[in-house]
Amino acid sequence: MAKPLPAYRGDDAFVFGCYAHDDKARVYPEIRWLQDQGINVWYDEGISAGTVWRSEIGKAIEHAQQLLFFVSRFALASDHCSREVHLALDEGKQVIPLYLE
Repeated sequence: MAKPLPAYRGDDAFVFGCYAHDDKARVYPEIRWLQDQGINVWYDEGISAGTVWRSEIGKAIEHAQQLLFFVSRFALASDHCSREVHLALDEGKQVIPLYLE
């Protein structure tokens, strides 16, 4: 499965894409579409090699305008997705659900 464009890096507004990797075949085209519409999207492709995964995720959520949660049975069962959504809510971020099923 080809990844969308690289994850957003910069100082402009962006959304954080939260999804379960089991859903990447459905999520990547959605991220690509958002990017094609000019929406800056950060997703876990934006984690550089050798960095602390949790720290990078936390920083990205803290700086995001919203969190786009790609909801599926896999995402709902994912501890990672749960932590990301809860952190976004704790940070006062708007969580936008996009139901995949």
